[in-house]
Amino acid sequence: MLAMGASRTQIYLDEELRRRVDRVAARDGRSMAEVIRLALGRYLSEEERVRRPLDEATCRWLGAWEGKRADELPVVRDQLAERAERLGT
Repeated sequence: MLAMGASRTQIYLDEELRRRVDRVAARDGRSMAEVIRLALGRYLSEEERVRRPLDEATCRWLGAWEGKRADELPVVRDQLAERAERLGT
């Protein structure tokens, strides 16, 4: 069941991904849309779980940068995120 205020979104899937989604949908008795919503929700939850500590650490670290130019902060955050991704954290 969709929450109130849901919006229609169109996506393109390659053939293999479409087959995989169809298999899971048939196996679980769900619609393709529901499988995609569940998968996307899980992906985003995991992404947030991984990113949250980095964001918090970045904010603490950047607190030491008080008085610096605001346009420098996103660059530093992106560099830290890239480093964390390379290290697999």
